Amino acid sequence: MSVSETRPPSGPGRPPIHRQWDNVDEARLAIVAAARRCFSRYGVQRTTMEDIGKEAGIPRSYLYRFVSGRDELVISVVFQLTKDIVGKYEPLLIQAPSFAVGLTDMAIEAVHGMRNDPELENLLETTPGMGLPELFVGPGAMNIQLGLGFLAPALEKARQNGKLRDDVTDSEIIEWLISVLLMMILRHDLDVERERAMIRRFVLPGLSPWAAECDVS
Repeated sequence: MSVSETRPPSGPGRPPIHRQWDNVDEARLAIVAAARRCFSRYGVQRTTMEDIGKEAGIPRSYLYRFVSGRDELVISVVFQLTKDIVGKYEPLLIQAPSFAVGLTDMAIEAVHGMRNDPELENLLETTPGMGLPELFVGPGAMNIQLGLGFLAPALEKARQNGKLRDDVTDSEIIEWLISVLLMMILRHDLDVERERAMIRRFVLPGLSPWAAECDVS
């Protein structure tokens, strides 16, 4: 599917804009990248859809073929930013000698990467009424799907090896893990050793097969 927009010859206040993408997904990626640059430059609250359209090289009205508005773009930008940050640490999980070691190492690095990222900090500071919990674990949070992309193969392998409880779904595990990691991200008083101890003492036991036997619901 070809996605294109050509405006008529420019008049006063109407510079010519022509932008073509191969498909809708490519168009959305380009628009999200443009929004990301604008948010970093102006802050979320001061960025308009007009700004994003100019940055993407298309009229503002054309943006609405791909996104509903600025709030959707904020969520998409956070999703892409999180993917960039966490993706750097995926090899720690894949190459680890065990699921427990890999999950611990990846979680610690992801917490520090998210906590110290200036772009994410700017997004949160300049987005009115929106914080980490709403962005990551709210209804339909995109980062649940992101977590599945990163963790599902490792979870399946651990489950097959008898190292992971099988009475909960991958989505439930990831939603819980994200909630725990968000708490750690917001706790600036924690050092690496305390974070590692929390994961070893509480997170890993909660994922082990014997945890299912302790369910009193």
